[in-house]
This record gives sequence, structure tokens and C-alpha cells, in this order.
Amino acid sequence: MEYNITEISQTQKLAEKIAKEISENTVILLFGDLGSGKTTFSRFFSIAMGSENRVQSPTFVIHRQYIAPNNENVQRINHYDLYRITNKAELEDLSIYEALNEPEQVSLVEWPELLEKTQITAKIISIEFEDNNGKRIAKINTNN
Repeated sequence: MEYNITEISQTQKLAEKIAKEISENTVILLFGDLGSGKTTFSRFFSIAMGSENRVQSPTFVIHRQYIAPNNENVQRINHYDLYRITNKAELEDLSIYEALNEPEQVSLVEWPELLEKTQITAKIISIEFEDNNGKRIAKINTNN
């Protein structure tokens, strides 16, 4: 599905829509350039899942975890940023594949290019920008 986003409120509505459709043990891979809105999407998604925590970019800490106390199926939201990970050995050191398969959680992964897609089942969200007569439009593609 492709969505054309011109306002941040549309990103929020899309994140809320996706949050309603997912179940536990869902992995969402977020592709997009620097500043494209991956963390903003993650923030809106976490709020929609019931988290009351302040969602911050995990760029320097690689992983942040948020609690979703009022959600029936999902107790934790894991937010990964793999931007600083340079090789697959570093991924193994993080035990990321095991972590992505833990029960009662949803995982958002920014910069997932090094992940072996064969080891996880994931929803993919790609954010690209295009210039339409001087107006920036985010094209968000999602798979089901």
C-alpha cells in the first residue's frame, strides 16, 4: 500500500492504523534516509500502542524499550536503531534475532539493512521523499 503524506498528522494517523492491525511478535522494519521520519513514525506508533513513555531515537544506545501497560497482547515495544552497526557480527553480539522473537512484544527497527530477512517475518515500511512543485511529499510504502 502506498500513502502520500504531506502533513505530520497524516503520519500519526497511519501509525495509529498500523498499530491497530498488528499483533504480538510483529517486527516492523523502517527504511528511509536520515530525517525521513522513521523515529517520528515510531513515536506515534508507540503512543498508539498505549505507551506513555517519551520515545527518543535509539541511535546512540541502539535499543530502547517502552511499556504498553494497557495493551492486551503487547506488553513491550522494542525500538532499535541499527545505523551504527557496521557488520553482521555486531548484530550477532546484540542477539537481535532472539530478541525479535520474544513473546508479547512489537519491535520497530530503523536502518535494518544488515538484518537477514530470512530469519524474521516482518512488516516493511519504506519512507521516500519526492518534490512535487516545491512541496515535499513523503511516499510511505507498507507491505502486509
